[in-house]
Amino acid sequence: MSWVDVFTCFWKVAGALVGDEEEDWVKAWEAQKDLVLAVIRGFQNSQWPNYLLPVLYQTSNNLRILAIRADTYILATSKISISVEQLQEKLEDAARVINRGFTICISDRAPLEESRKWGTYYMSNLLFKTYFKLNTISLTKNILRAIDASTSDLPSISVFPSSQGVTFWYYLGVVNFLEGKYEEAEKNLMLALDRCYAKAKKQRELILMYLIPTRLLTKQLLPTKALLSQYPRLEALYLPFTQCIKAGNLKMFDEALAAGEEEFVKWRIYLTLERGREVVLRNLFRKAYLLQPAEGQAKTRVPLEIFRVAVELSSGAGKGETEVEEVECLLANMICSGYMKGYISREHSKVVLSQRDPFPGTKVEE
Repeated sequence: MSWVDVFTCFWKVAGALVGDEEEDWVKAWEAQKDLVLAVIRGFQNSQWPNYLLPVLYQTSNNLRILAIRADTYILATSKISISVEQLQEKLEDAARVINRGFTICISDRAPLEESRKWGTYYMSNLLFKTYFKLNTISLTKNILRAIDASTSDLPSISVFPSSQGVTFWYYLGVVNFLEGKYEEAEKNLMLALDRCYAKAKKQRELILMYLIPTRLLTKQLLPTKALLSQYPRLEALYLPFTQCIKAGNLKMFDEALAAGEEEFVKWRIYLTLERGREVVLRNLFRKAYLLQPAEGQAKTRVPLEIFRVAVELSSGAGKGETEVEEVECLLANMICSGYMKGYISREHSKVVLSQRDPFPGTKVEE
């Protein structure tokens, strides 16, 4: 009876979308939900073979799309106020159904050549998309834990289709990024970028959206103009940052951050980019160090006043508005973070810098 149920639900979906009247997105979503559940029952009860996994893929993805349409339709046509919990009620329900599809894949104990485990990464990627849309990114932990617990009998991700691997590494990298695990984020985002199809501009742009600020923090690497010119949106967002970071200009950095604030918050990268201020300060202090007239060993003993004036001019503050104590705090953070090598001598009002590479330099990434 499983295929009878599948086709019955399918025609109900079709009827809701292409009937004589206006599309009924809620009715279509309800029928699509029944369709996915019928497919899941087919794998669970009727032991469908794994070559039918694309049926699960397509119906589950359509469920996600129809859930978004249904929620939008409810919001647009509702005559009463809708609570925050009700705004994405259909998509939340869809996530639970898709999770059942993921479970029947990853928990299959059949021999590998017949196993449904080959659907694990497609279904996990579908859940990632859904959780990100719902802004419930913490739920991705459940998926990652399930995959980690199945590593012994789950085929290597390298033997799955490249598109599934790239999508999985991208979402894993973004999750690492949002948790502040930048080293892990860089590793997974680089895996996604290296294996992403060269002409897939949209996908590569999504990866670079997070990889650029990640590498700025982990390796102080900046993208080149040639790289950014291939992606107009990234160029508009990140080119001002590369210019002010190289120049060590605090005022330009604050202006660039304010100009792109809405977009940065949307992509959840604002707080990470804000930390790039440390790199701007490092370059500013390096310029001040190089411009001082002292030579030899005396050059490594820089008066605090030189750094104070540099911060004052770069930030656009009025004369005498920047206090020495504030600059001492900035310098201490730079030294603690590894952007400078040396120590502060308050007794002599100087910063004593290392004679060898006192400022690890900013590199430019091709």
